[in-house]
Amino acid sequence: MKYEFSIHRMFFFVIIVFALITIVIFGYWEIHNLNKDFKHNTDILKQEYENEQKIMIRNEVQKMTYYIKNLIQHYVSRKSTHDIKAAKEEILTNLVKQHFGKEGYFFGSTYQGDPLFSNGIITIGTGSVWDLTDPNGVKIIQEQIQKVTESEGGFVRYSWNKLGETKLTPKISYVTGINKLQWIIGAGIYIDDIDELVAAEEFELHQKVKRQILALVIFGIFFLIAFYIIAKVISKKIKNDFDLFFNFFRNMENPTARIDETKPDFPEFVVLAHATNFMMERREKSEEALKVSEEKYKMLIENQVDMLVKIDLEERFLFVSSSYCKTFAKKEKELLGVKFTPVVHPDDIKATRKAMQNLYAPPHICHIEQRAKTKDGWRWLYWVHTAVFDDGGNVISIIGVGRDITKRKQAEEQIKKDLKIKTALLQELYHRTKNNMAVISSMLKIQATNSNDEFVHTTFMEVNNKIKAMSLVHEKLYQANDLSSINLNDYIQDLVLQIKQSYSQLSANVSLKFEMDDKIFVLIDSAVPLGLVLNEMVSNVFKHAFPNNEKGKIFIKLFKDKNNYINIQLSDNGIGVPADQDLKKIESMGIQSMISLIKYQLNGYYRYDADRGLKWHVKFKDNPQKKKGISAMGYESDFQCWLPKFFGK
Repeated sequence: MKYEFSIHRMFFFVIIVFALITIVIFGYWEIHNLNKDFKHNTDILKQEYENEQKIMIRNEVQKMTYYIKNLIQHYVSRKSTHDIKAAKEEILTNLVKQHFGKEGYFFGSTYQGDPLFSNGIITIGTGSVWDLTDPNGVKIIQEQIQKVTESEGGFVRYSWNKLGETKLTPKISYVTGINKLQWIIGAGIYIDDIDELVAAEEFELHQKVKRQILALVIFGIFFLIAFYIIAKVISKKIKNDFDLFFNFFRNMENPTARIDETKPDFPEFVVLAHATNFMMERREKSEEALKVSEEKYKMLIENQVDMLVKIDLEERFLFVSSSYCKTFAKKEKELLGVKFTPVVHPDDIKATRKAMQNLYAPPHICHIEQRAKTKDGWRWLYWVHTAVFDDGGNVISIIGVGRDITKRKQAEEQIKKDLKIKTALLQELYHRTKNNMAVISSMLKIQATNSNDEFVHTTFMEVNNKIKAMSLVHEKLYQANDLSSINLNDYIQDLVLQIKQSYSQLSANVSLKFEMDDKIFVLIDSAVPLGLVLNEMVSNVFKHAFPNNEKGKIFIKLFKDKNNYINIQLSDNGIGVPADQDLKKIESMGIQSMISLIKYQLNGYYRYDADRGLKWHVKFKDNPQKKKGISAMGYESDFQCWLPKFFGK
């Protein structure tokens, strides 16, 4: 098994390598500590040896100095110059015979650099040693003279050759001065003797290191054997636990398979086995639920009237429902892997593919109407397609739901034909109505012309204007694309201009100003009574507002308020009406019919203001289904809300 090497053997290998690394690190650390201790102890040993030697030579020199000073004092007390010379000779004779230790000796020179004795030999007269220098550049005599100036003398360090040797050896000398004799007295010792002790210590260290390495090797062997046994046992148990899981996963096609949670040797594997069994239980339940869901899905698909398909990006079927197969009299195996386009009408293929491009952009849905060759011949099908995505958000397939809409398309075609006929009939009706009203208007105009009675003439003209107002509605409807409504802006302007032309003599000096919303449309049910109302209002302005053909202005404003009410304001700057005259109570047939049209035909509200001319304000909604009979004061329906507030009542 492949995993055996990577788990069982690899674990064993890792344990052995870890053990070896541990031994090497431990051995290196131990040897490093030994070397560190050796160096530290060597430094201490050298320092202690040097200090002992320095104390020794200082004591010897100080004893010798004491002896010389006492001897000089003895001769000085006798006050004899001959005796002083004899004392110097005696002192030199005794000094060259003195030595200490195994090879220790005294040396001396004058303050001027003349030698006195050295190595047991009197050296007077052998030449000045003032510039005597060691190979490192130390001027020995000059350094000694600097030290003797101190009260107790001092140490001088330099390198020199031992007797009979050419090798330079470090040396320390202690010197002090005899001022009365101008002598430098000193003793020195070579400090390389400590090297023998260091070499002995180093040899002992090497022996100790060898013993340590041998001990580490022996310990390492036992350590490796112990680790080998432990690793073998642990890796064997790990292998057994992995074998348990491997055998389980190899047979996990069986949803009822479980792992015996008592068999794993390690608690971590027990937890893993428990989690695996829990996962298998959930899987078993999920598969059972999936089977139930698949049965429901299959039943739903098989009994679905609408056609369901799934296609790839190359237009090939990945799935077809039984309803699709029935529609095209094909078996499922005959359709899978086949493109859907061969059954589509050639004239609809381009539009179909263009619509399906919308699937690659949000909202990733497209709607298609196409003709397809079914078992019943060419039929109209309506499809809704949606895209299917992978985890990266890329379209990988398309799902479509289709329905036969042939009957609906046939009905739509019939409706279009019927509508075209009805539209033509309705336009003809409007046209003939307009023409009939024009005939009536012409007859009234002729009749008025034949009469000399001013009342008859005026009455016929007013009736004629009302007929023209109604005729203009039918003319606008005949010209409009929508035969049910007209543009109120166009209608009012044409109507007012038409009325002005009929009062040519009275309206010659009256100008018109319009402020109109050109997006307000009304039905014929509102247009006809509104035209009669405006005809009455504008006619009264021309007849009464400007006597003696005075100049004046008429201002007409059309707009919709926030409550969707149509507002018409018509005002002039004429003479107005007397303050004590109430237009609502006037007996004029025109005024009363106008008020009735506003109240009962337009279902609206009117108000007038006679200050500085006359201003009419009419509000209504273009809703023919609304209940008729609203009062002029606006205390019924939804006028109760806005009328008192709008007019401050």
